[in-house]
Amino acid sequence: MSADIKDLAKEIDRICERLELMPKLMARYLTEEMKRAIWLAASGPYPQWYLTEVLQSPYSRRNPHPPPMADGMINVQTGHWRESWTHTPPIPSGDGIIVEFFNTDEKRTRDLFDGTAKMIGRSYQMTVIGTLEFRRSLHVRQFDLLIEAAFRQ
Repeated sequence: MSADIKDLAKEIDRICERLELMPKLMARYLTEEMKRAIWLAASGPYPQWYLTEVLQSPYSRRNPHPPPMADGMINVQTGHWRESWTHTPPIPSGDGIIVEFFNTDEKRTRDLFDGTAKMIGRSYQMTVIGTLEFRRSLHVRQFDLLIEAAFRQ
């Protein structure tokens, strides 16, 4: 075999190795984007004292008047609920990548989503999806660079 054919064979092997890594790289990238979207949607700017004293309990069932921010965004109180999000390991599948995100504080999650006797619920899921769409539009080039980097290594 000539040197050119050997070099070509090595290059083809290197590209095949990189292609095998693509599902893992994509899974890692998409998982990180979802974690960022969840974090941002749970990072509302208003502390509890401001919600109660200044905005006069905007999420109360008696007189709901949510503050001027994305509908469904959750304000950071102690940070416990925001920190309680976790996920299963990303699993590449034939149809895409499967990652399940869930909050380990089930009661607070249910209360925030469904509401309680005194508090209205929030559409947090739609806020996360909207944040993902926005971030996707900002980071398409970053994803392209990730793919290019995988082939350069």
